[in-house]
Amino acid sequence: MNYSIKFIQSELNRLNLKPGAVDGVLGKKTLVALNKVKELPKSWSNDRKMVGLIQLIAQKENIEAGKVDGLWGPQTSFAYNSLQELRKHGAVTVFRRPDEGVD
Repeated sequence: MNYSIKFIQSELNRLNLKPGAVDGVLGKKTLVALNKVKELPKSWSNDRKMVGLIQLIAQKENIEAGKVDGLWGPQTSFAYNSLQELRKHGAVTVFRRPDEGVD
């Protein structure tokens, strides 16, 4: 079972794109749903589209994900972890340096 695919399937469900069961399997229904995301170039590989979807969703949730390029890097990793925290707890922890104070 692939937890990142389960996350993608859950997000596709949130977008009402009907990826089928949230089972962690990158099956036909999940791929069809992923290909319905208009902001993702059709020429990208399925893996790149999944990363791009994470980046798009992070941007919509005001989480800095960097450029939507479908490439996994440190900023996308941060965004993915933040999205998981948001979905699980309803908020993202904001980390501050001790000298920053509170707004």
